[in-house]
Amino acid sequence: MFVNTELLEFIRLKNPLSSVIGKYEVITNDCCKCPFCHSKTNSLNLFHDEIYTCFHCGESGDVFGFVSKIENLSFAETVRKMAKASGFYTLEELKQKNIFRFWDISLNS
Repeated sequence: MFVNTELLEFIRLKNPLSSVIGKYEVITNDCCKCPFCHSKTNSLNLFHDEIYTCFHCGESGDVFGFVSKIENLSFAETVRKMAKASGFYTLEELKQKNIFRFWDISLNS
């Protein structure tokens, strides 16, 4: 699967890390219990709503890494799932649907 970086950035903007993690754990002051090691304390910390790190088990990553790990998905499956939930098409889907940008059509004419 080919994914361009703009699509990844759009997905990140539509899915802030805190709102994604908030579906699984209660976040207080950018901290929560780690859903991976099931620590009893708030050991999972969010940094600038972009990166998470658990100071108990060492798990860390971005929003894609979190969804991939917690839902046991590959990176490609994670991007597809998050793109669909965000209302974005992946490049593969655009090609399958024959949906092109206006300038792609006019350049090929």
